[in-house]
Amino acid sequence: DRLTAYHPEGSVPDTIPPNAQLTGIELFGESVQWVNLDKNRDTSYTLENGIEVGNFQFDGLTRWYCLPENLSLAYNNNNLTFNFIGINQCQPKKVKYQFMLEGMDKNWSDITNRTYASYGNLPHGTYTFKLKAMNSEGYWSPEFTYTFKIRPPWWLTWWFRTIYITAIVLSLFGIYRWRTAAMRRKQKELVTQVQLATAEIREKNEELNQQNEEITVQRDEITTQRDLVLEQKDEIEAQRDLVTHQKEQIEEIHREVTDSINYAKRIQNSALPDLSPVKKSLTDIFVLFKPKDVVSGDFYWYAEVENQIVLTVADCTGHGVPGAFMSMMGMSMLKEIVVKEYVTQPDVILRKLRKEVIKALGQKGESGEQKDGMDMSLCSINKETYKLQWAGANNPCLLVQNGALTEIKADKMPIAIYERMDKFTMHEIQLKKGDVIYLIGDGYVDQFGGPKGKKFMSKKLKELLLEISSKPMIEQHEILNKTITDWMTVHEEKYEQTDDITVMGIKI
Repeated sequence: DRLTAYHPEGSVPDTIPPNAQLTGIELFGESVQWVNLDKNRDTSYTLENGIEVGNFQFDGLTRWYCLPENLSLAYNNNNLTFNFIGINQCQPKKVKYQFMLEGMDKNWSDITNRTYASYGNLPHGTYTFKLKAMNSEGYWSPEFTYTFKIRPPWWLTWWFRTIYITAIVLSLFGIYRWRTAAMRRKQKELVTQVQLATAEIREKNEELNQQNEEITVQRDEITTQRDLVLEQKDEIEAQRDLVTHQKEQIEEIHREVTDSINYAKRIQNSALPDLSPVKKSLTDIFVLFKPKDVVSGDFYWYAEVENQIVLTVADCTGHGVPGAFMSMMGMSMLKEIVVKEYVTQPDVILRKLRKEVIKALGQKGESGEQKDGMDMSLCSINKETYKLQWAGANNPCLLVQNGALTEIKADKMPIAIYERMDKFTMHEIQLKKGDVIYLIGDGYVDQFGGPKGKKFMSKKLKELLLEISSKPMIEQHEILNKTITDWMTVHEEKYEQTDDITVMGIKI
């Protein structure tokens, strides 16, 4: 019932490229029926894997596969899988693909016959999924593109940050204006009192002069001397009262400033984490934390995200109140990046933190600009495999394994605007029971002391840590504290602490 013609000179090559199409968009590995959400886009529901999704925004549905157009997702619906196909009539099983997510990937994927692409934990922003298909003869289809958006959480929106920063600035300005006005009022009162006292003294002197004219020269001289003595006495008493009043004012101001700094210390101490939960996953941990002033520019921080334990020791620019402001900002930003965005890879954490610090401080890299920022040593440990991931900004990591100490050097650039803005280097090391990790700032090694008044130096600290690494962690803490205290005290004379000191030790 048919006639077949065969041309012996060979089959005709397939020169028609495939038709690349997107067939489906999944959330958290589960299929979503977008056509059912077209008229109920604000509906929230739970997927089969227990994850709740909702708050969708899109303009409409595509004609063939009913996919949402101009899709906008909430910040926590950021795990997407794209299903696609290259339609080819000749040899459909030999169609191959390349894809990329513009805004996340820098290059196209390797050529593959896989018909899906998954992306998880996408940060907020606008993305374009691009797809190409190739037939068996090597002919590529035109690029297929699909653009979507992940909205930022409310605490990262421009209007919230504007309100937050404006409130802080207005509060500080209001306090400054209030204190300035109070001091001016007190100054005016003092000037008025001095003027009244001076006027009264002058009036009394005039009366005394009139009376002295009526008495003899001898009595005049005696009376004049007596009046002079009385006048000097009044002036001395007035000056004493004025000095006493000024002393009380200064003491009151000093008491207010001291109370404010002590309150800031309580706030900072409450923000520092309790490290006792780390001992449930690892063997033991200690932190030697010695602020130079009441409040500290150093801080340590810890968080657990699923199977990863993230720990860090940071050294902010300056110390005292300015350093404390930077440390509080650093801990807040780390919480946003690690806990809320589920980022546990150290080099990515440092890169995101550097971006947020530059944005928060408005740094532009101009000459003469204040180079505020922080140095940091940050590690991430898998609780099950004991695999260590580490990255550092100026501050190193010291690792003791098998009785030997290894220094993992940090990248020579801070968490701030800098002439080098490269990616941070991530180091991966397999740990085992008994290994000890030390995260340190520069306060310990830069402390002056000893018989010659020199710095403690990194070499001496490494030798000390290697010597005590096998001891219990609480004993290591006591040895480190006693060593630096003795270093600062020579012949009953104590060197001033030059910087905040922080050393963290973690035993696997």
